[in-house]
Amino acid sequence: VGDGPEKPFLKRLSRDLGLTHRVRFTGEVTKQQLEKLFSESACCVYTSVREPFGMVPLEAAAAGRAIVGTVGGGYSEILDESSARLVPPSPEKIAEAIQSLFDNPALVRSMGESARKAVAPYTWERTADTLLKLFYETAEHTHQRSKIRRRPQLGAHYYPWYRAGEKPEHWNENAEFASVKDLPLGGPYSSSS
Repeated sequence: VGDGPEKPFLKRLSRDLGLTHRVRFTGEVTKQQLEKLFSESACCVYTSVREPFGMVPLEAAAAGRAIVGTVGGGYSEILDESSARLVPPSPEKIAEAIQSLFDNPALVRSMGESARKAVAPYTWERTADTLLKLFYETAEHTHQRSKIRRRPQLGAHYYPWYRAGEKPEHWNENAEFASVKDLPLGGPYSSSS
């Protein structure tokens, strides 16, 4: 469990549930510590409700771990039923999914292997190459359509928002925890935009 602003609540909760001997509050971990934690785990449980993408499940998948996660987020476009149990954000459904894995070690191994294969094609190098190709194609298309003799400058910013509207609902719009100070000029937009 992390070391964010919710830590005092989570510590009280783990104490009240009698789980203090089973929950560690590590805070930030190094890459080596993360690899060790993944190697010691049966699965990765990731139950974020408003996650635009979700790197943790993909990192766990790359480490060969089965995933229990909530429906939604970009990771659900890469992981499927062969590698993950994607359930509604309900404590009962999450618990059932975790228990189903604990009851079947062979399934956990099989899902871990499928998870590793599912994420293998997604590398930072491929992402950078694809994005650069998109920039070049867009700049070339714009240059060909315009009467400007010089090459156009191209800037890009994409930040997915959930249920953007009058009432802030994205975690980065929360004044208490927000890290985004320079919202898009047109305001928040939905992920589908």
